[in-house]
Amino acid sequence: MATPPVAPGRPKFPKHLSREARTIFKKLCADLESRKTLTPGDRETIGLFAVIYDRHQRALADIAARGEIVEFDSVLKDGITKVKRTKKNEYLDIAVGCEKNLFAILQSLGLTPVSRSKVKVPAVPKDNRTDEEKTFESLMHRTRLVPSVGDKNAN
Repeated sequence: MATPPVAPGRPKFPKHLSREARTIFKKLCADLESRKTLTPGDRETIGLFAVIYDRHQRALADIAARGEIVEFDSVLKDGITKVKRTKKNEYLDIAVGCEKNLFAILQSLGLTPVSRSKVKVPAVPKDNRTDEEKTFESLMHRTRLVPSVGDKNAN
């Protein structure tokens, strides 16, 4: 059984997005719209991308400020002696996890070279009305059959 065509259109903003995530949401919508593949059903996917992208940027900012390897003070078992140690910045794992998720979402939206050819352009719903029906409807919209309240030309 064939699935009904999905109409193209711009999705509404998810309410939970931060200002930064809203900017990313708009940018990604514009990219998809230019490719004629944007639909209202993409709302949650694009919203998730925007949230993860924002988180990724914050993780990268911490890595840029403190480095991939960070120093910390540690106390030995005697409870007195302090030693400087190094460890991997915990934001590095967050950034890597975000990158994997971002790439997966880009693939699902057809925004990678491999996935681009697999995306179907949404079909614009066909207007099956006859020319007479279209003409009649346009005349109905242009002509007021019932005068408005307060209409000076009404008797």
